[in-house]
Amino acid sequence: NPVFSTTSEQWNLLEIWEKQFLWITQCQAQKPAYMMLRNHLQNFFIGLESLVVSEGARGQVHPVSSTRQLFNRFCRLLVEHCYSQHEVKFYAEKLCITPYYLSKITGKTVGISPKELIDRQIIMEMKRLLTTTNISIKNLAAQLHFDTMSYMARFFRRHTGVTPEEFRKQ
Repeated sequence: NPVFSTTSEQWNLLEIWEKQFLWITQCQAQKPAYMMLRNHLQNFFIGLESLVVSEGARGQVHPVSSTRQLFNRFCRLLVEHCYSQHEVKFYAEKLCITPYYLSKITGKTVGISPKELIDRQIIMEMKRLLTTTNISIKNLAAQLHFDTMSYMARFFRRHTGVTPEEFRKQ
């Protein structure tokens, strides 16, 4: 049980995180709130892990397992390539492992499939672009390498319960 001191900046960031957490819990739309909450908690624990690992450099924490290292590499690849690569096979090949083994790693680490993680990342990027830019839905589909705008809209609706246009209006 490593113990380490935190800076005032880290406390400020934690207070901001808590305010965001409270805002998410007040969200009326249940399915989007659930997704936001899962992502928010995941970000918190990834950040906490990075803090603990940096403290571990001083000998307080055991090294990260090879499975966790592969998962972390998968997450980095996902952020880097989610715009253009939507298939598990691509990420498995980049990691020099099989899609089956990648599925075992993600299942063991976070309890969900790599395809679900890919889809979540794509949805998060879509939401970010819909809320922070005026990009057209057609251009969004092209930017995210969807074959058609209608396919992208169905994909978005299946994961969020609303169309991209409805999401943008909200």
